[in-house]
Amino acid sequence: MDPASTAKRIHVPTYEEVLARIKSRYPHNVPTRERERRSLELVRNVIIDRTEPVMTLGRLLRDLHPFYRELVSISFDLGQLESDVRCVAKARRLAERMWETYRYRLMAAEGEAEARRAGREGRWPARHRPGGAHSDSVRAP
Repeated sequence: MDPASTAKRIHVPTYEEVLARIKSRYPHNVPTRERERRSLELVRNVIIDRTEPVMTLGRLLRDLHPFYRELVSISFDLGQLESDVRCVAKARRLAERMWETYRYRLMAAEGEAEARRAGREGRWPARHRPGGAHSDSVRAP
């Protein structure tokens, strides 16, 4: 596997791209609870699918022979690259946890308004919204 071609395929979607994908993938004429569940699942899937090349790059770097690793370090700061891969791995774990947490909240919702609120929160919690409190909590130190 060529590291350069892997690196070229890396694209981490913005929040707006995730929302655009959600809106384009499911019909609006389904019950609120099901629509919100699909929406939550789609957010999780988009994050996991779109960051898979980063994880592949991380595995590739980890398994690289020391000679080639040294060659790569001439052009790239391997410490920063590994830190970035850890950050993406953390974001993926966060997406999985959010999926589990909000899916259960959605199932436990007693009405449509509560289901909508749980779905909206699960798609992008307030503390992780751009400019919100703790919005940099998934970034590597």
